Amino acid sequence: MQVNEKTIAEIIERAAERSADRVAEKLGLNDKDAPEDLRDLRGMLAAWRDMKTTARRTAVRILTTLLIGGFLLFVGIKSKILGLG
Repeated sequence: MQVNEKTIAEIIERAAERSADRVAEKLGLNDKDAPEDLRDLRGMLAAWRDMKTTARRTAVRILTTLLIGGFLLFVGIKSKILGLG
């Protein structure tokens, strides 16, 4: 029995669909609410990423402000000690 390319492609297609259905079922994503659930999960993931970016930026700004403030305080103290102020 010879199998042509079209038949092989159809067999692979069916196998892939069955596998995808099994995975969706195991993940609990085979019901009518699955598309909305996935959109919600993507939204939460995007919010998490935004929060991490904002937290990093805030930490850098705080650190920069503290360093500049400390430097200015140091310069102010030194200039008074040297009688420059």
